[in-house]
Amino acid sequence: MLILRVVSRAIFPIFLLYTMYLLARGHQQIGGGFIAGVILGLVMAVLYIGISREFAKKCFGVKGYHVVAIGLLVAIITGIAAFFYGLPFLTSDFREFNIFFFGHVELASAAIFDFGIFITVFGVLLVIIDTLGQSIEGED
Repeated sequence: MLILRVVSRAIFPIFLLYTMYLLARGHQQIGGGFIAGVILGLVMAVLYIGISREFAKKCFGVKGYHVVAIGLLVAIITGIAAFFYGLPFLTSDFREFNIFFFGHVELASAAIFDFGIFITVFGVLLVIIDTLGQSIEGED
């Protein structure tokens, strides 16, 4: 178990960065937010197995149901926002900003929708993993 504990602590920051990369390129390519959420959920499962439920819960510090609700809210609001411009549901818009530290930043509303999908998928996996952990440990 020592090897699994060390490996799980080592891969956590690496895969966290990888999920951020997948999320950043996600609205340009297929499945970015969904795949990023699945990978982060799998990393959470490795933390549960390798270290402990308590450690994994401390890493994220949120309840899965709350994460799912926030993700769905972000995705739905992003989709509905197109109605205010007289466009069909989930029509993407593109804006450019000048931010002091980052300079010229381009943002599509599809990226915000993808972020909502990422949060929703990760939240669902949090709920599943936590429920399985509770049933294995015999908690109610």
